[in-house]
Amino acid sequence: VGLGYRWDNFNMVINSGGKSNNVNNDLTLRGDISWRDLKNLIRQIDREDVQPTSGQNVFSIKFSADYVLSRSVNIRLFYDRMLNKPLISSSFTTGTSNFGVAFRFTLAN
Repeated sequence: VGLGYRWDNFNMVINSGGKSNNVNNDLTLRGDISWRDLKNLIRQIDREDVQPTSGQNVFSIKFSADYVLSRSVNIRLFYDRMLNKPLISSSFTTGTSNFGVAFRFTLAN
């Protein structure tokens, strides 16, 4: 599931050298949530037995904000989180997080 919203002419105040500058550009927010349930099973029909052999539950959440400073400069803030919970007990639950700021410079206009 993903949601997003875009504000045209979003007002941002930038302070530099004791001066305040108002910048009106586009701001885009995005958010995604996903969940997967993966299972591998062995079925023994003669004994009516089902045994899990591998699999995992994966939960992921992602958020990003893009702000256009000019035609050639874009700033992106992002956060990603993923949790893996295994189906069988021979593996451990793991989680990873990524966050940061990305600057994109476009040379051609």
